[in-house]
Amino acid sequence: SPTPLDLNLLPLVRQNGQDQPSIPGLFMVTPPKRTARGRDEDRLVLYFTPQGNAPMEEAQIQQILGRLSTAYYKTPGSVTLALRATADIMNVFLLERNGKFANSGKQTIGLLALAVLREEKLTLGICGPIHAYLITPQETQEWFDQQASGRGLGLSRSVSVRFFQNDLQTRAGRPLKDRR
Repeated sequence: SPTPLDLNLLPLVRQNGQDQPSIPGLFMVTPPKRTARGRDEDRLVLYFTPQGNAPMEEAQIQQILGRLSTAYYKTPGSVTLALRATADIMNVFLLERNGKFANSGKQTIGLLALAVLREEKLTLGICGPIHAYLITPQETQEWFDQQASGRGLGLSRSVSVRFFQNDLQTRAGRPLKDRR
């Protein structure tokens, strides 16, 4: 039986020339006690960056990311199905928020990365033009697809999620077929 992998993220953030102790918009959570079948071993990481002229406070971002993590762990089915459902929730939130600001011309576009580590497999879902990198002793892989990346969340009812997957024991990363 393979040894489970640990998930460690190290913040590398500089703002105004100063190192920062944390990454704004990053949300990591361990599985709650009650999950949908098969989710009890999933380790979820969410990273959200709002863009546009309707800023969001970090406390509000953390609150919505908490709601997203709860939804993920309650969603049955495959990892990609649950990640897509989670991205849909963020999209609806941003669409409603943008609707409130419609008369003022303000909007928020959401860039969202959703990662799940289950046993030795890493699954990453990306909404918007986000570049992700998997760095191993053997190689560095860039996970980005210009055509499938989409514009981000909060602009339309349809959600574009680009999935990537990597078996961390074999280090053989591959994009998953986009399931729209």
